[in-house]
Amino acid sequence: MALSRKALATVAVAVLLLCAGCAEAGKKKANPGGRKPGRKPKPSNGNKPSKRAPDVLTVTAAMALDLLNAKNTTFLDIRSDTDFAASHIAGAVSIPKNLVRQAINSGKPKPPPTNKNILCYSAPAAGAKASTATDEALATCLYFMSSGKYPDIKLYALAGGFPMWQAAGYATESS
Repeated sequence: MALSRKALATVAVAVLLLCAGCAEAGKKKANPGGRKPGRKPKPSNGNKPSKRAPDVLTVTAAMALDLLNAKNTTFLDIRSDTDFAASHIAGAVSIPKNLVRQAINSGKPKPPPTNKNILCYSAPAAGAKASTATDEALATCLYFMSSGKYPDIKLYALAGGFPMWQAAGYATESS
């Protein structure tokens, strides 16, 4: 038995509506991973969420130069004393990263002032990625943030660290 064109069109529309209804119902019932509604799913690529604090701003060398010129930010070099003596950002203060917590908690070596913003910078070890310097600077800034002794300042980390500053051709000095 053959169906007329009108009957075929009616059947086709009915099938489309049924399929659309099934798909819509499936979307409402879908609950990936059995999580409660309203919760954000974890990244599917297996990566952990970033631990970078939103209160620490990562800045480029050009942005750091503006901060240096504004004179309301202490530049904190967290590299070794030897690296600092060889060359550092003009006007920077040296506290090696392994002494930062001690400086904050005991005052020796002398910590940065609590009334000025702080920009931390480092340099990657030989053969390491430039992001290593950024991560070290971010971690150091977190020490200042978590200490509670620097509540009203802004914290900055220099992206790429000291090598990026040098590559930009900005002023350096040696001790």
